[in-house]
Amino acid sequence: MKQNRDPEYDAFGPWISKFRDAELLPKRFVGHVDMSIDYDFLAKVPTNKDRRDLKPGMDMYDAVIGLHGDTLYVYERHDTEVEQCVLDVSEVYSMVVQYDLLEGHLYLQLKEREFDIRFNTVSRDVIKELVNLIRIRYMHSSDSKAFSYISSDEIANMDYYYHNEWKSLVADEPDLKILAMQPITRLKYSGQAISKRLIKSLLYSHLKSCLYLTNGKELILSKNGEDFKRLRKSDYSTSYTYIPLNRIISIDTHESELTEELEQHTLKVGFKDFKFLFHKDNATGKHFCESLQAI
Repeated sequence: MKQNRDPEYDAFGPWISKFRDAELLPKRFVGHVDMSIDYDFLAKVPTNKDRRDLKPGMDMYDAVIGLHGDTLYVYERHDTEVEQCVLDVSEVYSMVVQYDLLEGHLYLQLKEREFDIRFNTVSRDVIKELVNLIRIRYMHSSDSKAFSYISSDEIANMDYYYHNEWKSLVADEPDLKILAMQPITRLKYSGQAISKRLIKSLLYSHLKSCLYLTNGKELILSKNGEDFKRLRKSDYSTSYTYIPLNRIISIDTHESELTEELEQHTLKVGFKDFKFLFHKDNATGKHFCESLQAI
């Protein structure tokens, strides 16, 4: 006897799929997603399971994300229930995109909550498209801020990764300017007890690099890896942080608890704190702080 096929199961893969036709809407979201809207962007986010662990008839997708004009639609599946969030893009407080080998996360911060959209990095182009569409829309309604900038020639002092990264970023967005940069820097832990210096030198041998950019409307961070280089730990992660300047409530500066060599700048953005580390000998760290305090 021939079994009925499950088209959703047959088409399932670990990638985020853009779609327009109503018949491609995951069955769990039927009746929740308004398919009469002519979306500028509409995509379904697969569940974080291997195909071998799924069977026909099971829920294959955890979320559907849509964008129409300035309205963002986020539909999240919680077991058999679907939660709907509809908002104006101006209500976005920050976005962080993280890549670590095959695992990616888009953290979408709103006023009182944050969505964590998990994805396979094979879908990074789709995520990049969504993030850029949101950015274009929320920047359209905000005023541009004037800053003094760091010469792009200073990129020569950064890791080689950032030489290509800067070229790629500015090719996509010619208005980008460098606000600050932190090259990879070895930490000495001078003045600390020998035992503490040894342990910290093994766990946090170097402050890793980060590039701080702005287009006059956003603070943008491009980061290669975590904050610190650790002994015998490989780090293949990269991340991009986008913060609308009009969402920054305050910036606080104090000495890092790890070592007096470092200064920590904490940006208050809605309910979240973003913590950025600079070496005290890095003059661009002071420039970064003073520039954001002035807005």
